[in-house]
Amino acid sequence: PKCSRSCVREPDMSVRRAALVLGLLCLSVGFAAGESDPWANDKDTLIIHASNFSEVISQHKIIMVEFFTPWCGHCRQFAPEYARAATDLKKNGITLAKMNCDDEANHPLAHQYGVRGFPTIRIFKKMFDSQDKQLGTVENFEQERSYDLVVNHMKDLAMPPVELGAEHIDSVLSQHVKSSPTEVSVVVLGLFESDSSPSALSFKEAAFGKQDPPVWVWTKDAAAAKKYFPKGFSDKEGIVVITQFREEDGGPNFSMPSKDIEDAEAIASFVDVYGSPLVWHYSNELSNQITSGRLQKFVWAFSDNAHWADYVKALNSVAKDMRGKMKFVLVSAEQEPLLQFFNIDKNALPQVLLIDLHPSVGQRQFKYGTWDTKKRVWNTEEAKKLDAAALTAFLGKYEKGELKRFLRSEEMPESQPGPVRVVVGNTFEDEIRTDKDVLMMMYGDHSWCEHCKIFDPEFELIGKQFEGNKHITVAKLNFGRNDIEDAKARGIQPKGFPDLMLFRKGEHDKPPIVFDPKKYNDERGLPAVTQFVKVHCPSPLTPPPRPMRALHALACTHTHTHTLPAAPADPLVRAWQDHSSLKFKLEGATFGGKKREEL
Repeated sequence: PKCSRSCVREPDMSVRRAALVLGLLCLSVGFAAGESDPWANDKDTLIIHASNFSEVISQHKIIMVEFFTPWCGHCRQFAPEYARAATDLKKNGITLAKMNCDDEANHPLAHQYGVRGFPTIRIFKKMFDSQDKQLGTVENFEQERSYDLVVNHMKDLAMPPVELGAEHIDSVLSQHVKSSPTEVSVVVLGLFESDSSPSALSFKEAAFGKQDPPVWVWTKDAAAAKKYFPKGFSDKEGIVVITQFREEDGGPNFSMPSKDIEDAEAIASFVDVYGSPLVWHYSNELSNQITSGRLQKFVWAFSDNAHWADYVKALNSVAKDMRGKMKFVLVSAEQEPLLQFFNIDKNALPQVLLIDLHPSVGQRQFKYGTWDTKKRVWNTEEAKKLDAAALTAFLGKYEKGELKRFLRSEEMPESQPGPVRVVVGNTFEDEIRTDKDVLMMMYGDHSWCEHCKIFDPEFELIGKQFEGNKHITVAKLNFGRNDIEDAKARGIQPKGFPDLMLFRKGEHDKPPIVFDPKKYNDERGLPAVTQFVKVHCPSPLTPPPRPMRALHALACTHTHTHTLPAAPADPLVRAWQDHSSLKFKLEGATFGGKKREEL
């Protein structure tokens, strides 16, 4: 019922009736008048409201919250499943809650937690490293909505590690310790004298809120557990990560230093590092595992068959010295969607990218190669000769801050005949430094962002509105395929797609002015954007003359709140009227060339 998780904003983005009429928040399956109430037998789901939200969440170490509306067909279908899960999980001390987003008082919270469709499920869990100590860490529940998946997921997150007797350890290990191109799983085994020892309590804290894999278990049976520890292990308590990774010394089982086993932070970090292979071999099935975890610095190496063996050797050699500092991922030429995502030509392999998440500027990328300032392209020929020494030198320059940032960029179109100018990564800085204001749409690829696809015709209409105006340029940039340097720090990081930003002339060193639909009756179409530009552009703007026939099919129905002269027939001219004097109807109004009720 929803667009991709990366596509988080509708053309009229709000949890309000205006957006709901568009059908973008819930593609309802419908229900008949008089249908029985699907929530009638729900006795154990906690009902929360904006007035008690913080108080309720803060009282639970972990709680699942469903954001729903009573008219949404998907919510009604899911209601009995969720109620049954609430009853069964209550026996384990786990609470499920729900918030009715049809109540306008709850809209700000729904917006705060990224609710773009119904039902949306969020999990609040107080982990030892949660930055928000009152409400905890927020997790999006992205799985299929069913009783089994809700119950199993919440038990995985909330229940403490299972204690195993000697007779069960081997069977658990044989079931959960795996390493294949499509599945990697490890077991974290704790040896403790009791479940209340300081190290056992820290073990529980480190495991709390974490999904499988890895699988966390513990035992009191020293004789059964010690065979999985290194030879000579004689401590009464210890923690070992059991794997099938044999690429480095000490594997496949990695024992944690005894001095750290009472520290939950140290336990979580050790498991995160040694619960992963030395070098990941990318596959779609392993994608989430590779990119999740506490360590968010990556070396992505893309190789063809001709250089594969050399790359395996080089990465394994360097990764041993960088264990815990960097993740290494090897990607074959067959992974074309990933190559496309990184704007890497399959015929230009091999290539190496270093990617990190900087706290103030967001994601950064560094390419192994040389930047050609004249051609404005990266020369990556030297990647064909990559060895351990060259890769080590590259990482050394990164640590010293000596590398030039790599910014992805699509090719510039050869011609631009339309009213909306296409901007790419390599031309962005020049575009916002002209002698014009620039209204730019940041959008996601139409292959996954349905909202962007719907909004595109409307933005073309906005472009026609200002076509030929000497004071402003209307442009768009595919943010998913083009990078902007320090986008986050400069205030150019979209909160969702599509996002409209106004870069004013002479203010390229300042954050852009971001269009906020809430200030325009939750509208994102031509009239609202026109008013936004009129308010914020310092240069005087006048409506260009335009024949009615140009966009006559996109006329926008409205009603007057007080007496006005007859509205001009042309929507491009009519949009210049004072927006505050118009109250737009939803029924019959058009958006992107379609009636709203058709969307």
